[in-house]
Amino acid sequence: MENPTVHIGEHTFRLHPPSVVVLRYVGTLEEEHAQRITDLCRETSRRPFAIVCDTAQLAGVSPPARRKFAEGFKGVPLVAAAFVRASMRTRALATFVVTAINMMRDTKIATGFFEDEGAAETWALGIVGELES
Repeated sequence: MENPTVHIGEHTFRLHPPSVVVLRYVGTLEEEHAQRITDLCRETSRRPFAIVCDTAQLAGVSPPARRKFAEGFKGVPLVAAAFVRASMRTRALATFVVTAINMMRDTKIATGFFEDEGAAETWALGIVGELES
């Protein structure tokens, strides 16, 4: 089955079966974008999964979007978040958002930063694989 790219404003969401979601952020993430992303993750992820976020073109994340991510990923089997081409500002923001999400969950999300999407996906699949074995 084909896994089409879903456009969420300027951002994109694509499921790489069986357990990786690839997100490309362009511009600013707003609350409605965060809501749609977390909804899609809930709909498509029935087992532990990881996200790989290409943040090279991310301008920022609004405070309401940060709250929506923290609330929306509670109870979702997200186990790893890999951020690709993140600036220092984006790294700090990603760490803040993942920490907020982790505070609301029983299981913690592993976090990694990479310059290459392939390396990020390999790392993310490794985290998922460890939990499934």
